[in-house]
Amino acid sequence: MQEPDRSDEREKRMTALQRRLAEQAAVPEQFIVGGGHKLLPLCFVLTGAALVYTVREIGKDWYVNGGMPPLTQYLFPLGIVLFGAVLSIALLIVTCLHPQLGVQGKSLYYRKKWYACEQIWEIRITGMSRLQIFTSDRMLASFPLAANGAETFIRWANKYGVSVRDDRAGTGG
Repeated sequence: MQEPDRSDEREKRMTALQRRLAEQAAVPEQFIVGGGHKLLPLCFVLTGAALVYTVREIGKDWYVNGGMPPLTQYLFPLGIVLFGAVLSIALLIVTCLHPQLGVQGKSLYYRKKWYACEQIWEIRITGMSRLQIFTSDRMLASFPLAANGAETFIRWANKYGVSVRDDRAGTGG
């Protein structure tokens, strides 16, 4: 009777271990979770483009007509500029007011308090794709899974042995 070849199985386990170690090594020492809004640069670019277009059109008509043309002609582009400026300012305010979670080494900083990774009881990924961070007595923070740095935070938690529970449908967690 021939023994089964276990070298293939051992190689798979080593590859998985190497992948996990590489993931853990890829976690930076310092990062921020939840900072910045992805639409903010787009709003700034679109508002700037609309502003350049409007100023160019007004300048061109001013030069051709020898004076200021009626502004009713520019209500639509000026409306786009105004809407873009208001939207950009609103997103900037929301981004600045939204709390951020800072991670440095084995500690995290949230709302003017430092927490060691040992104080973090569990991290849950909910069915609504939110990342919830629990200490032993309460929920510390909640962020959308799409927030900047959320995936890095999950790798950080795995690296330091914090329990990560995935409650999304179809993930088997």
